[in-house]
Amino acid sequence: MLSAMLTVGPWELEHDDLAGAFDRLHGTVGITGLSLRVATAPQLQLVAHAYEHQTFRTRGGLFYHADPDRYSSTRCKPIMSAWLKRKDPLERIGEACTQSGLSLRAVVSASLTGRIAAKHPDMACKNCFGDVSSESVCLANPDVRAYLAALVADVSARPAVTALVMADLQIAWSEAHDHDLRAGPALGAVERDMLAMCFCESCQQQAGSLGVDMEAARDTAKRLTTVSLQRGAPCDQPLDAVLADQAPLTLLREWRTQTLTKLVDELVSACSGELILLRRAHHDRALDDFAAFADRAAAVITSVEEIETIRGAMCPSARRNEVQLPGWLTCAPHNAELVRGLSQAVESGFNGIDIDGYGLVGDSGLAAIRQAIRYARRSAND
Repeated sequence: MLSAMLTVGPWELEHDDLAGAFDRLHGTVGITGLSLRVATAPQLQLVAHAYEHQTFRTRGGLFYHADPDRYSSTRCKPIMSAWLKRKDPLERIGEACTQSGLSLRAVVSASLTGRIAAKHPDMACKNCFGDVSSESVCLANPDVRAYLAALVADVSARPAVTALVMADLQIAWSEAHDHDLRAGPALGAVERDMLAMCFCESCQQQAGSLGVDMEAARDTAKRLTTVSLQRGAPCDQPLDAVLADQAPLTLLREWRTQTLTKLVDELVSACSGELILLRRAHHDRALDDFAAFADRAAAVITSVEEIETIRGAMCPSARRNEVQLPGWLTCAPHNAELVRGLSQAVESGFNGIDIDGYGLVGDSGLAAIRQAIRYARRSAND
């Protein structure tokens, strides 16, 4: 059966009658499960169906009550969202999902969970200019890796959770891809890749010990970025062509892929249920890394922004492929795009669909999702 998931933040369900809302999602709309954000980056959101506050803002963190005993082997400790107070939404939502016949996945940000990088700058990514990220931790750091394995074990052990979705699985100075970074047209795809490369102490020590000339790699990344900034125009060559004559950078990228591959193996071992990887097709070129370790996870979800890119978005090495579309497609006049997009997804071989953003979806949006799921299932002969 074609799975039809809806990604949701626990704050979007705070005032809902969960039993009624979930029965409607399952029985009327056709949703088969929820993907619940439990470890998130900072969020600022207008909620379509809030009862008290239309705007939700958080610095991010964990949206469930973590078991502190699981994190004894790492200096990186859980940081709870201030929104939690005394309640544990994961438990409440899990019970309601079970009663309504919905499956439940937990969504975790590997490198961007809020406030960790700011609290632990020694665990954060660092770009070629020595700037420390306030957003992204480095997944090569031993404390970060131990923390993430503990988090996966902690969340996946919860009774209603059947799978864990790992997002932001990257070693990158994430500000390089931030839309708020003011750099003008000189910062193109190549320059952002150079700026995103991490040169923190963990990367330098581990990659350097395996023969990567980290000083040469850093100098090259700095040069390629500053040349474009001074020229006022981005590099006009594709990244592969640029790296062809840059052995240190090529070796650094290969080491990064190997490091993430080992991390996926560690997380699969720590996970009680299925481990699923979320791949953001619009994000950055580091997505090429997924081909090396996608088959280690139970499935890959590819997040697609443009309908036209669906047919080529499948991850060929994944055991199972699903596609995620943004919640704004449920709003008029995009409803027809959503119907067309989900039909294209199943025709292209995807066996699961996901709508990202329950809080963005009003009543008309739920009607559009219902129609889109029906057409998609017809396309799949489901």
